[in-house]
Amino acid sequence: MENCVKAILYCYPRFGYIEDSYLEHIRNKALLSSDGRETAERLAEYLATEILQKRKLRELATIAANALSQLTVEENLLLDVRYFGKMDRVKRAFAHKYAGIGDDSMRTVRVWSERTYFRKQKKLLDKLVGRFSALGLTRERFLDEYRNLDGICSIYTYIELGKDVGIEKKERAFLDFLAELRK
Repeated sequence: MENCVKAILYCYPRFGYIEDSYLEHIRNKALLSSDGRETAERLAEYLATEILQKRKLRELATIAANALSQLTVEENLLLDVRYFGKMDRVKRAFAHKYAGIGDDSMRTVRVWSERTYFRKQKKLLDKLVGRFSALGLTRERFLDEYRNLDGICSIYTYIELGKDVGIEKKERAFLDFLAELRK
């Protein structure tokens, strides 16, 4: 189930864009349907399938939003660093905290050591796996209903192949930045 949750987290910031892309594709396919290459029945089936895919994406986005609701400031920062591609925002938050100009929400967040960072990431992933499970999203349901959605399929496959393992350059640079702040 961890890999399913990871795939959802990596895609979560792009769900709106993916949904808009589905809508644009459906509209364009319907508008260009007069070329006569397909029968009306086949086109209607295709469009209905795409509409259902779009609905599945929205359903998954709602499940994800519910699972991510009520996370702490620190947990949101951890998501921003690893999954949401907002590392610069997190660096600024820590830099402001270090300079004494951070907002009150950062007051309780300590600068992480590398070991602490990875422990907190693991703890957060475990917590989110539990939340998604509590919301009825099992591995089987994910594979049956959501895995083949645009944007999720390739990321899930990448994770399943183990290509997300290890410290990426950006994450390493972030940890080096935090080490400098701790000095």
